[in-house]
Amino acid sequence: PSIKDRMNFIYRIVQQQLNWNHYIGIYAAEKLKTVWDKKSGSAAEINLVLLNLLEAAGVPASPLLVSDRFHGKVNTSHPFISQFSKVIAFVEIDGREHYLDASGNHVYTELIPENILNTQGYLVDRKLSRFVMIADPLHFEKRSVNIVGKVQSNGTLQGQAFVTDKDYARIQRVGHIKRDQEGY
Repeated sequence: PSIKDRMNFIYRIVQQQLNWNHYIGIYAAEKLKTVWDKKSGSAAEINLVLLNLLEAAGVPASPLLVSDRFHGKVNTSHPFISQFSKVIAFVEIDGREHYLDASGNHVYTELIPENILNTQGYLVDRKLSRFVMIADPLHFEKRSVNIVGKVQSNGTLQGQAFVTDKDYARIQRVGHIKRDQEGY
């Protein structure tokens, strides 16, 4: 399979096989083999397992230190390791950047996880370590609402509404549907 197909497959397998213990950090407290055997680990441990599996499958991946919005903004003129809250996988395929965090419930490899969107990260690479602006100029929060209706002679409105969500708007709705399909 193509590099992108291998990346998607490995990302989904890691998400399915490993449970996140809700600890966020940039260090692994346990050996990655132990994490795989226990099927549970911190965000750093899960994403480091992901990085190792991607590398083993021939997918060019590097660790990316990020600071999510809740942790705060990274000061690039005076960078300290404590400014970063998480390590994720950075993959570039055919000029397209992918930011993979297998510890959360983010399922789309084409979209950047919202908690790090429009932030800066530090790419840890043997040849070219650098700061990276994490932005997505291709995808937006897109919602279309179409209403087809008719006003009755008694003043009531009768009709149907069609809602279409794409990109980041779709992620939010899918989460609501999965949690409470009947209520949605």
